[in-house]
Amino acid sequence: MALGTLHLKQVMFVGIRKKRRNQGFTIVELLIVIVVIGILAALVLNSFTGAQAQARDTKRRTDVLSIEKALIGWSLIKGVPIASSGAGISGQGRGWLEYSGGFGYTATSIKALLTSTGQLSADVHEPYFVSALRDYVVYISDDSSTYVVGAKLEYPNAQDNAGMTAITAGGWTNFVTNYVTPYGINYVKTFNIPGNL
Repeated sequence: MALGTLHLKQVMFVGIRKKRRNQGFTIVELLIVIVVIGILAALVLNSFTGAQAQARDTKRRTDVLSIEKALIGWSLIKGVPIASSGAGISGQGRGWLEYSGGFGYTATSIKALLTSTGQLSADVHEPYFVSALRDYVVYISDDSSTYVVGAKLEYPNAQDNAGMTAITAGGWTNFVTNYVTPYGINYVKTFNIPGNL
């Protein structure tokens, strides 16, 4: 008797399978597949955009180091600090790296000054934000001995936060007020120009 019942169930299952083959997929099955594909696509897209942002942050850190070397090189070659260069805000060698000609800026940007002497590559530019007012920023202490180069990272790490803590606590009030707070600058590199220029 058990053998006959098993045979009958097999015949019914085969009959159901043949019937479903002719009908196609149900709406529920299609919705489940669409949801699973959507979840997988979201995961892949999220990891891809995260990797792109980290690559842009790596470029920003490299660019800040390049700007630092260019500022030091320019000052050593010219024998004067960049504060007397005639570029940037009021010709004082400070402000947004690529901005010129408005809001108190001279016609020469800091980047144009540094690239014209071969100290900085033209490839140094903010990789994501297209506005010159979201570019790298150069700031100089009142005695022209200490420089700050800043950028806005998308994913700052603990070291970046430590650098910002030193800036906010270190007497750079104008820099914090004019760039950090309104524009979200969250990565800085401070350095001194060697020697007495």
